[in-house]
Amino acid sequence: MPIALAVPALVAAIAVTFSAGHTVTFGFFVFAGFALLTAVAAVIGAALLPSGAQRAAAVLKCVVTVIGGVAALTIPAVLGAEPVAGAAALAFTVAGTLALIGAIDLVVGIRQRRADRFGRDWLATGVIELLGALAVLAVPPTFYQAFSFTEKTGELVSGSLTSSTMIVGIFGAFAAILGVFLAIAGVGLVPQRRRATA
Repeated sequence: MPIALAVPALVAAIAVTFSAGHTVTFGFFVFAGFALLTAVAAVIGAALLPSGAQRAAAVLKCVVTVIGGVAALTIPAVLGAEPVAGAAALAFTVAGTLALIGAIDLVVGIRQRRADRFGRDWLATGVIELLGALAVLAVPPTFYQAFSFTEKTGELVSGSLTSSTMIVGIFGAFAAILGVFLAIAGVGLVPQRRRATA
């Protein structure tokens, strides 16, 4: 399950890293892909996990991420090209979804931390998701900073740093951290499974 959950996070991180334009629309579509793929991974987890708190958490995570993904797909059509409102909506959609799934993972992690190693991974995942939500919310939707500089060749380079650029960048960094952590956690569970079977 951790490896299945790592895939959407790593895909989102790669998409953000190799994209030149971090617009509001791009941010919504990348987050929608992350959320909907996370829902699929949570369904896989719910099918594999034994009944109990972890399976219930996987089902809840699936519901929350589907709602977040659908919201991310529909909000751009409603808001149009308004940059400030779009950045605020993007921040609240991303932060709200991450906060909810972070709270779910945190509760399960606290309850299961002594039962098995995966319980501690749930706990750490919840903390990462909650920190990601706080980091996205810390960006003011009205942020705009123009810049210009002259390169050694004499060429003048100018541009601007906007709230959407920062929000999408922060989400990409969060996705990279989460994806790497979950991949390591998943690989770390393999020896434990073999020992339990033996």
